[in-house]
Amino acid sequence: MGGDEGEKRRKVQEGLRGIEWRSRVPTMAKVEESSQLATDESPPAPSEWQGDPLSGFPAEAEVASAAARSRKRTRLVYTSGAVLAVLLIAAVFVGPRVRSMLKGSPDPGTLTFESSPPGVQVLEGGRDLGVTPLTLSLSPGPHTINLRRGTAERALAVEVRSGATVVHHVEMDEAPRTGRLRVDSSPPGASVEVDGTTRGTAPLDVTSLEPGEHDVTVRSGNVVFSQRVSISAGGAASLMVPLVRPEAGAAGWVTVSSPIEVQLYEGQALVGSSRMERVMLRAGSRTLRLVNAQTGFETTARVQIQAGAGTRLPVKLPNGQLSVNAAPWAEVFLDGRPIGQTPIANFSAQIGSHEIVLRHPRYAEQRRTVVVSVAAPVRVGVDLRQ
Repeated sequence: MGGDEGEKRRKVQEGLRGIEWRSRVPTMAKVEESSQLATDESPPAPSEWQGDPLSGFPAEAEVASAAARSRKRTRLVYTSGAVLAVLLIAAVFVGPRVRSMLKGSPDPGTLTFESSPPGVQVLEGGRDLGVTPLTLSLSPGPHTINLRRGTAERALAVEVRSGATVVHHVEMDEAPRTGRLRVDSSPPGASVEVDGTTRGTAPLDVTSLEPGEHDVTVRSGNVVFSQRVSISAGGAASLMVPLVRPEAGAAGWVTVSSPIEVQLYEGQALVGSSRMERVMLRAGSRTLRLVNAQTGFETTARVQIQAGAGTRLPVKLPNGQLSVNAAPWAEVFLDGRPIGQTPIANFSAQIGSHEIVLRHPRYAEQRRTVVVSVAAPVRVGVDLRQ
């Protein structure tokens, strides 16, 4: 009986061991699969396992080692990714500075100079850079450029930006080398001589006079008037000659002040202009007609002429209308004063001659001279792209 009971006990223990072995198979299989996926390696062969040879599974130490290798590889992947991200950020933000340091200086800017007329000399600091039209590559920063044509010279302060292109267009008229003289006589029609040469009859504009002193002689019948006048380059001198010597206290004069030149008529007779310092008239009440044919302006004024004295006659001019448009658009300056951005319609401007400047950041500057009149609105249209 004792032997039978021992045999039964041994069989029960083996049965329990079999149950334990079958319950451990799924768990260890999952560990093996997880370890294989994490390490991307094949599990060790059964002959290489260090554990219970009866169980057929790796020991816990082997499983822990595989998990440690998996964590190590994961940390290596994360570390490599972080290093790569740092390198990309450095390339984006630090790269341009490094390239600039390697070059030693920032990229230059481009300046293009155009002029009307062409052929204007371009200089910087006394160094001749060429003649217009001219394109220059200059270092970024402020520059002072001098433009010279004959005796005319203009200085431009420009700011050069790295990699940018700027176009400057300038009107460059040569400085005048001669002057002119206006001669008026009262009454009109007197013969005018300059330096012994007959030039015509008064009222007369004598042009192209060399700077310096000139002898002027005005003749009307037996009356001769002579005077020396001084002429400056680009200047205008005027000379009014009263040839009729009325009885004492029988005449006086009027001086007309006007922004534009006006002719003075008494009835149908031309008696002078606003350019004359004195317009001689008989004493008494006089009705004068003031006319500027270019602008269509005409008005009348009544003045009281005092014998042996002068009277001042100011002229107030009306306004006309000016409209300006440009393609694509432009900032507009009238006689150096900004008046707005195109299109500009029915802008009120005093009659007479005006200079219009149109500016656009991408195109050359354009200038126009217009005469505003009372007869009709003046319209100006400019295509800056041409």
